[in-house]
Amino acid sequence: MTDQAHYPPPLAAPDSPRPALRGWWLTAGLIGINLLVFVFASLSGVNPLSPDNLSLLTLGANFAPLTATGEPWRLLSSMFIHIGVLHLVVNMWALYIFGSYAEFYFGRSFYAALYLLSGLMGSIATTWWNLVAAEAMLGTVTPTQLPAISAGASGAIMGLGGALLIAAWRPRSDLPVSARLNLRMLITLMLINLAIGIVIPNIDNAVHLGGAVAGGLLAWLFTFSHQTRTAQQGVYVAIRWAGVLLFTATLYYLTQQIELRGLPLAGLGMQIRQELQQVR
Repeated sequence: MTDQAHYPPPLAAPDSPRPALRGWWLTAGLIGINLLVFVFASLSGVNPLSPDNLSLLTLGANFAPLTATGEPWRLLSSMFIHIGVLHLVVNMWALYIFGSYAEFYFGRSFYAALYLLSGLMGSIATTWWNLVAAEAMLGTVTPTQLPAISAGASGAIMGLGGALLIAAWRPRSDLPVSARLNLRMLITLMLINLAIGIVIPNIDNAVHLGGAVAGGLLAWLFTFSHQTRTAQQGVYVAIRWAGVLLFTATLYYLTQQIELRGLPLAGLGMQIRQELQQVR
């Protein structure tokens, strides 16, 4: 048995009444956590319109020279930090649109795993990408490229988008036609998001791509294991969660590899931490 909520999801039925809060309370909770973090940061003196780099790093944003040298927790914390109120509003609106349907479609337990693992995969992807720039900082006074500071729920949200692409392509057999997604619309939305990331500077495409790929893989696992008319349903559910555990273990392995690759950056990480302490 899965724990799907039953209500008209906004992506599938845009003309339907707004679903009751009880139908998407986990999505509402995720939105609430992001809002609370933002409010806390603002009350702590962080500029809500344009936070500076020091504030972002202090809050827990992802920065390869720090993440790879003893602070892997930034892979998770960065998922709940936003770079200004506009960034927050755009992401929370996207989380409501994608999340409320994903919560209905996948069930809350799998949806929670999908959100967190996609976000972590996005964080890992951008850390690997930015380690190249971090390594270039060694032995040079004026590096041509600096590692980016990454923050936001975009990786997790793009993971939901990638998952919903699979859901639209291979919908659940027990899903009414009226509640199914429009595949072309979703492809268009995802392509627009990727195009915006290419055209507009300072958008972390590695996070987006990493999250989308993770979401697609996990949704494929869900689709494969969702068998409603078979006596072996429990076996398929066990396969699904075994796959989630395997994916989690893979992310842990990649995190360990990041820390191994970060060993030569230990001195740089220590220097950055000392500079942060001085500025504070």
